[in-house]
Amino acid sequence: TLGQDSNFTVESFTARYNAELANDLGNLVNRSVVMAERYVGGQIPTIDSSHADLEPLRRRAGDTADAIRKALPAFDTVAIVDAILSLVREANRFIEIKEPWAIARDESRKDELDVVIYGLAETLRHLAVWLSPIMPDKAQAMWEQIGCKGAIGDVRGDGLTWGGLASGQIVTKMDPLFPKVELSEEAKKVDQM
Repeated sequence: TLGQDSNFTVESFTARYNAELANDLGNLVNRSVVMAERYVGGQIPTIDSSHADLEPLRRRAGDTADAIRKALPAFDTVAIVDAILSLVREANRFIEIKEPWAIARDESRKDELDVVIYGLAETLRHLAVWLSPIMPDKAQAMWEQIGCKGAIGDVRGDGLTWGGLASGQIVTKMDPLFPKVELSEEAKKVDQM
């Protein structure tokens, strides 16, 4: 657990990196940007950000902000990271439930698809802001991938509200934020020492 004494192994570190960063967060960013490029022409769609379909993401984003604001005065990094990862998991669950790839096959559901894509991009905006103090370069890359301008470090979390992502921004796919790591034989030997 982050912030507590524990046994460290290269294997457990690699497993956690691959699970939480490469699989959960990295794939969320990549899938969201790729779907925006493929299904809405790479442009953040114009929608009503209070749309009922976005309630799970909107609520979790608000819960994340509340948890971070509560944890900040105590410098409780464990609670902060847990809150952020909770939002990541909710966004991944949202993708699996909504199945944007299936919606995209039916042109009569374009408005529904726009809502899904906007919701994912808006969630990435929130994640980028909350992650910027922890991993500024990765947060900046997320910020740029969803078409936001300027330095993420200049954006304050205390003014972050749902629906602030401007429509019309152009998404840009970049290299994976967190490429999967394969454990080398040498690294496995370190754990045996």
